[in-house]
Amino acid sequence: MGGPIICHDQTLCEGFLSGLDHDGLSFITRTLQKIQVCNMDVPIVDIHKYKLPEELLKDNLRGKIRPSRKEVGSAYELGYQKVIVAYRHLPGQSLTLNLCLALDRIRSLGMEAALHIENASRLNIHELEGFWPILEGFAINALVYGDKESVLDPFATYEILTELQKSAPLPLEFHGHNAYGVATANAMSAIRAGVRRVATAVAGVGKRGHAPFEEVVMAAKHLLQEPGAAIDQHLAPSCEAIARCLGLQLPLDKAVVGKNIFAHESGLHVHGVAKNPELYEAFTPEEVGLTRHLVVGKHAGTTSLQVKLRERGIELSDTAAYRLLKKVRKKVVEQKSPLSNTELFQMYLAEGIC
Repeated sequence: MGGPIICHDQTLCEGFLSGLDHDGLSFITRTLQKIQVCNMDVPIVDIHKYKLPEELLKDNLRGKIRPSRKEVGSAYELGYQKVIVAYRHLPGQSLTLNLCLALDRIRSLGMEAALHIENASRLNIHELEGFWPILEGFAINALVYGDKESVLDPFATYEILTELQKSAPLPLEFHGHNAYGVATANAMSAIRAGVRRVATAVAGVGKRGHAPFEEVVMAAKHLLQEPGAAIDQHLAPSCEAIARCLGLQLPLDKAVVGKNIFAHESGLHVHGVAKNPELYEAFTPEEVGLTRHLVVGKHAGTTSLQVKLRERGIELSDTAAYRLLKKVRKKVVEQKSPLSNTELFQMYLAEGIC
């Protein structure tokens, strides 16, 4: 399709906006780098004040600014080499003078710039195509197609970006939001349309929501077969740690990284997973740093008991497992919760089942 997928992270920006101290921001930065997130959009701040590594300015950070010569100057003085200009366009109008002056200043300073048209999804394709000569003249590095108001669906995203890709003289980037829960689907549609850059955030954090980083990279690898989609084996624990640092708790069933997405209780499921995990699992838990675990609850079957006790070196016959299962189901209904491994073992010993 033309180069690897590049995720432009919005997580660190949320950390700044939420008022995290330098310890929290440093932790998020290190953890993002650990899971191979290398491009981060942030407000223009003095990173030395937050004790962040200076090399981030050269290689990793892109400062968010408004179309203002003053903000361009501030970003330059703070050492930013890359900026993203957030701009809202009035349909039917020319690009504003302030924007053109800001882009001219960026060019004269030798900075790398992306133009983020936040309401691009409200503009027609022909109007956007009319900007190409101007953006080429200012040596803009990328046009960020924004859907700040979440007006796009996956089908429209694909159709529009496929058409824009035909005429765009510069790389396109997609920045969607999640008002209707389709941020990941829209990001996938953008990638399928040939866009190589998408805005993401760990667990989709943000006031308007973003495409969750972990969902985008896993879907790009497994659904779109993107060859450059690298997955870190610590993805799930790293995402959980970042969310916790931001004061959030990941749902146990959160797609890709939730602790319970590889929990199996139903006897049918457990029997299938024991023979072939691919029957019920889209990818292996080890790929993202999770583990598969069996829940001994009221829907458990004999296979669950046999697998659990086998972990303790006990081979349970089918007949014995069935006898124990009746006791187990009665117990979990009484206590209104599944049995722990220890509780199951103690019940096995107490019942004297062989």
